[in-house]
Amino acid sequence: MTVLVRPGSGQRRVSATASLAHSPPLPTRSSPSSSTLTTALATHTPHPLHPIQALKVGDELKDFPDYYRVLKTQGQASTSLSKLDAAAKKALVIAFYPKASTPGCTKEMCAFRDAWRSLQDAGATVVGISGDAPEANAAFAAAQNLPFDLLSDSGNFVRKAFEIKADFLGLLPGRETIIVKKGKVVKVFNSQFGIDEHVSEALAAVKGA
Repeated sequence: MTVLVRPGSGQRRVSATASLAHSPPLPTRSSPSSSTLTTALATHTPHPLHPIQALKVGDELKDFPDYYRVLKTQGQASTSLSKLDAAAKKALVIAFYPKASTPGCTKEMCAFRDAWRSLQDAGATVVGISGDAPEANAAFAAAQNLPFDLLSDSGNFVRKAFEIKADFLGLLPGRETIIVKKGKVVKVFNSQFGIDEHVSEALAAVKGA
Protein backbone atom coordinates (compact mmCIF):
# COMPACT_ATOMS: atom_id res chain seq x y z
CA MET A 1 0.00 0.00 0.00
CA THR A 2 1.24 3.54 -0.84
CA VAL A 3 0.36 6.64 1.19
CA LEU A 4 -0.17 9.86 -0.85
CA VAL A 5 0.92 13.20 0.60
CA ARG A 6 -0.12 16.70 -0.49
CA PRO A 7 2.04 18.34 -3.18
CA GLY A 8 4.44 21.03 -1.96
CA SER A 9 4.78 19.46 1.44
CA GLY A 10 8.35 18.47 0.69
CA GLN A 11 7.51 14.88 1.40
CA ARG A 12 7.51 11.98 -0.95
CA ARG A 13 5.30 9.00 -1.39
CA VAL A 14 5.85 6.40 1.33
CA SER A 15 5.42 2.72 0.83
CA ALA A 16 3.84 1.09 3.89
CA THR A 17 5.36 -2.22 2.89
CA ALA A 18 8.87 -0.80 2.85
CA SER A 19 8.28 1.03 6.10
CA LEU A 20 7.22 -2.15 7.86
CA ALA A 21 10.18 -3.99 6.45
CA HIS A 22 12.56 -1.60 8.24
CA SER A 23 10.65 -1.50 11.54
CA PRO A 24 12.25 -3.18 14.58
CA PRO A 25 10.89 -6.67 15.23
CA LEU A 26 8.08 -7.02 17.79
CA PRO A 27 9.05 -8.75 21.02
CA THR A 28 8.05 -12.40 21.20
CA ARG A 29 7.22 -14.57 24.21
CA SER A 30 9.45 -17.58 24.29
CA SER A 31 8.23 -20.92 25.64
CA PRO A 32 9.88 -22.12 28.84
CA SER A 33 12.51 -24.75 28.37
CA SER A 34 12.08 -28.25 29.78
CA SER A 35 14.79 -27.55 32.35
CA THR A 36 12.90 -24.45 33.53
CA LEU A 37 9.70 -26.46 33.94
CA THR A 38 11.52 -29.20 35.80
CA THR A 39 13.01 -26.68 38.21
CA ALA A 40 9.62 -25.03 38.79
CA LEU A 41 7.95 -28.34 39.57
CA ALA A 42 10.77 -29.41 41.86
CA THR A 43 10.55 -26.22 43.91
CA HIS A 44 6.73 -26.10 43.95
CA THR A 45 5.26 -26.39 47.43
CA PRO A 46 2.47 -29.02 47.41
CA HIS A 47 -1.01 -28.30 48.70
CA PRO A 48 -1.38 -29.63 52.26
CA LEU A 49 -4.27 -31.84 51.19
CA HIS A 50 -2.13 -33.45 48.48
CA PRO A 51 1.13 -34.39 50.20
CA ILE A 52 4.03 -35.73 48.15
CA GLN A 53 5.01 -38.27 50.81
CA ALA A 54 2.73 -40.05 53.29
CA LEU A 55 3.58 -42.07 56.38
CA LYS A 56 5.17 -45.37 55.35
CA VAL A 57 6.24 -48.69 56.79
CA GLY A 58 9.47 -48.37 58.75
CA ASP A 59 8.90 -44.77 59.88
CA GLU A 60 9.67 -44.05 63.52
CA LEU A 61 6.87 -42.06 65.12
CA LYS A 62 9.25 -40.65 67.71
CA ASP A 63 10.33 -38.33 64.90
CA PHE A 64 6.80 -36.85 64.81
CA PRO A 65 6.05 -34.45 67.68
CA ASP A 66 2.31 -35.08 67.31
CA TYR A 67 2.89 -38.70 68.33
CA TYR A 68 3.12 -37.22 71.83
CA ARG A 69 0.26 -34.73 71.43
CA VAL A 70 -2.33 -34.86 74.22
CA LEU A 71 -5.67 -35.98 72.82
CA LYS A 72 -9.09 -36.33 74.44
CA THR A 73 -11.05 -39.58 74.43
CA GLN A 74 -14.83 -39.63 74.10
CA GLY A 75 -14.88 -39.71 77.91
CA GLN A 76 -12.75 -36.53 78.14
CA ALA A 77 -9.71 -38.46 79.42
CA SER A 78 -6.31 -37.23 78.28
CA THR A 79 -3.96 -39.57 76.45
CA SER A 80 -1.58 -39.70 73.49
CA LEU A 81 -0.66 -42.15 70.78
CA SER A 82 2.75 -42.63 72.40
CA LYS A 83 1.16 -43.65 75.73
CA LEU A 84 -1.28 -46.01 74.07
CA ASP A 85 1.51 -47.54 72.00
CA ALA A 86 3.72 -48.05 75.04
CA ALA A 87 0.86 -49.75 76.91
CA ALA A 88 -0.17 -52.02 74.02
CA LYS A 89 0.68 -55.67 74.50
CA LYS A 90 1.94 -56.09 70.95
CA ALA A 91 0.76 -53.34 68.61
CA LEU A 92 -1.41 -50.22 68.38
CA VAL A 93 -4.07 -50.05 65.66
CA ILE A 94 -4.87 -46.41 64.79
CA ALA A 95 -7.96 -46.08 62.63
CA PHE A 96 -8.34 -42.60 61.14
CA TYR A 97 -11.93 -42.02 60.01
CA PRO A 98 -13.44 -38.94 58.31
CA LYS A 99 -16.43 -38.10 60.53
CA ALA A 100 -18.34 -39.64 63.42
CA SER A 101 -21.80 -41.13 62.85
CA THR A 102 -21.62 -40.99 59.03
CA PRO A 103 -22.55 -44.19 57.13
CA GLY A 104 -19.05 -45.20 56.03
CA CYS A 105 -17.46 -44.46 59.38
CA THR A 106 -20.24 -46.26 61.24
CA LYS A 107 -19.65 -49.34 59.09
CA GLU A 108 -15.90 -49.16 59.65
CA MET A 109 -16.00 -48.68 63.42
CA CYS A 110 -18.62 -51.42 63.78
CA ALA A 111 -16.33 -53.74 61.80
CA PHE A 112 -13.53 -53.00 64.27
CA ARG A 113 -16.03 -53.55 67.10
CA ASP A 114 -16.97 -56.96 65.74
CA ALA A 115 -13.29 -57.92 65.37
CA TRP A 116 -12.22 -56.28 68.63
CA ARG A 117 -11.92 -59.55 70.59
CA SER A 118 -9.80 -61.14 67.86
CA LEU A 119 -7.56 -58.07 67.73
CA GLN A 120 -7.23 -58.07 71.51
CA ASP A 121 -6.35 -61.76 71.54
CA ALA A 122 -3.66 -61.02 68.94
CA GLY A 123 -2.18 -58.38 71.27
CA ALA A 124 -3.57 -55.20 69.73
CA THR A 125 -4.96 -52.04 71.24
CA VAL A 126 -7.48 -50.36 68.93
CA VAL A 127 -8.30 -46.64 68.79
CA GLY A 128 -10.30 -44.60 66.34
CA ILE A 129 -9.33 -41.00 65.64
CA SER A 130 -11.03 -38.11 63.86
CA GLY A 131 -11.35 -34.35 63.98
CA ASP A 132 -14.69 -34.60 65.81
CA ALA A 133 -15.20 -33.13 69.27
CA PRO A 134 -15.19 -35.56 72.24
CA GLU A 135 -18.94 -35.05 72.64
CA ALA A 136 -19.61 -36.16 69.04
CA ASN A 137 -17.35 -39.18 69.49
CA ALA A 138 -19.10 -40.02 72.77
CA ALA A 139 -22.49 -40.07 71.08
CA PHE A 140 -21.05 -42.15 68.24
CA ALA A 141 -19.45 -44.68 70.59
CA ALA A 142 -22.60 -44.99 72.69
CA ALA A 143 -24.89 -45.42 69.70
CA GLN A 144 -22.71 -48.17 68.19
CA ASN A 145 -21.59 -49.78 71.46
CA LEU A 146 -17.92 -49.35 70.60
CA PRO A 147 -15.59 -51.02 73.14
CA PHE A 148 -12.51 -48.94 72.28
CA ASP A 149 -11.53 -45.28 72.60
CA LEU A 150 -12.26 -42.65 69.97
CA LEU A 151 -9.72 -39.84 70.06
CA SER A 152 -10.48 -36.23 69.20
CA ASP A 153 -7.81 -34.77 66.93
CA SER A 154 -9.04 -31.20 67.23
CA GLY A 155 -7.61 -29.16 64.39
CA ASN A 156 -6.51 -32.37 62.63
CA PHE A 157 -2.94 -31.84 63.77
CA VAL A 158 -2.11 -35.55 63.91
CA ARG A 159 -3.80 -36.22 60.58
CA LYS A 160 -1.76 -33.47 58.95
CA ALA A 161 1.48 -34.54 60.64
CA PHE A 162 1.04 -38.09 59.34
CA GLU A 163 0.14 -36.68 55.89
CA ILE A 164 -2.94 -38.81 55.45
CA LYS A 165 -4.11 -38.56 51.87
CA ALA A 166 -7.51 -36.95 51.38
CA ASP A 167 -10.00 -38.01 48.71
CA PHE A 168 -12.19 -36.23 46.16
CA LEU A 169 -9.75 -33.39 45.47
CA GLY A 170 -9.13 -32.89 49.16
CA LEU A 171 -12.79 -32.46 50.06
CA LEU A 172 -13.10 -35.67 52.08
CA PRO A 173 -10.63 -36.57 54.86
CA GLY A 174 -8.84 -39.83 54.18
CA ARG A 175 -9.69 -43.16 55.78
CA GLU A 176 -6.43 -44.73 56.90
CA THR A 177 -5.43 -47.43 59.34
CA ILE A 178 -1.91 -47.43 60.76
CA ILE A 179 -0.44 -50.26 62.79
CA VAL A 180 2.40 -49.30 65.13
CA LYS A 181 4.65 -51.48 67.23
CA LYS A 182 6.63 -49.62 69.90
CA GLY A 183 6.86 -46.47 67.85
CA LYS A 184 7.60 -48.11 64.50
CA VAL A 185 5.09 -48.23 61.65
CA VAL A 186 4.54 -51.81 60.49
CA LYS A 187 1.50 -51.30 58.24
CA VAL A 188 -0.32 -48.45 56.48
CA PHE A 189 -3.63 -49.07 54.72
CA ASN A 190 -5.57 -46.25 53.04
CA SER A 191 -8.92 -46.85 51.38
CA GLN A 192 -12.08 -44.76 51.46
CA PHE A 193 -14.37 -47.56 50.32
CA GLY A 194 -12.54 -50.80 51.16
CA ILE A 195 -13.93 -50.54 54.67
CA ASP A 196 -13.85 -54.22 55.64
CA GLU A 197 -10.26 -54.45 54.43
CA HIS A 198 -9.16 -52.02 57.15
CA VAL A 199 -9.96 -54.67 59.74
CA SER A 200 -8.51 -57.66 57.86
CA GLU A 201 -5.31 -55.76 57.03
CA ALA A 202 -4.95 -54.65 60.64
CA LEU A 203 -5.46 -58.14 62.03
CA ALA A 204 -2.96 -59.65 59.59
CA ALA A 205 -0.39 -56.97 60.45
CA VAL A 206 -0.80 -57.44 64.20
CA LYS A 207 -0.43 -61.20 63.95
CA GLY A 208 2.66 -60.77 61.79
CA ALA A 209 4.21 -57.99 63.86
